This record gives sequence, C-alpha cells and structure tokens, in this order.
Amino acid sequence: MKAWSEIYCGITHYGSCDDHRRSSINIFNTKAQLVRWWRGCGFSPDTEWFDSLDEAKAAGEAWANGK
Repeated sequence: MKAWSEIYCGITHYGSCDDHRRSSINIFNTKAQLVRWWRGCGFSPDTEWFDSLDEAKAAGEAWANGK
C-alpha cells in the first residue's frame, strides 16, 4: 500500500521508484509543488503548484493511483 513518506528537508514522496507512477511534493513557505513522475520521464516530470499541502497530496495520490 502506498503512503506518504515522512517530510525530510521539505520533501515528501508517495509511492516508490518501482511503481509506474509516483509523486513527490516540495514544500515551500506558502506553496506546495507537486512533481508527477512516471517510468520513462527521465528528468522531465510534470509539475503543478498548489496553495496547500493537503491539496497537493490529494492530487498526488490521485495521479499515482491512476485516477
């Protein structure tokens, strides 16, 4: 079962490198940047900004779970 990692240095991850889709969030003072990774994206993942960590987590979970 996928779960968010503990926040370390302002970053948290959902899923693992073995998953087809996984998400990371970079946490800043007033914004959260969702990074959507997939196999084959190399160093060019999709990114999106959110006003809250909870919004970014919900979007990251939906992406990683294929919804």
